[in-house]
Amino acid sequence: MTQEDFNWVQQNYNLVAKPSRLNKEESLKLFTIFNSLTGENRKVTSCGRCVELVKKTILHEYNKKINEL
Repeated sequence: MTQEDFNWVQQNYNLVAKPSRLNKEESLKLFTIFNSLTGENRKVTSCGRCVELVKKTILHEYNKKINEL
């Protein structure tokens, strides 16, 4: 996870950690972070399961990085 992505997740923690409606910009950022972490090329979607998987993956990597500090 890049420092920029880490900072974005830190500033938008509730958006990632809790169920919430996302605007297009937020969705795009989440999927961009997810794709850079996993090497996948997932398209932005409003599918609830897909978004939750993306959030869970990002949150896991974020928590892993915090534990390293």
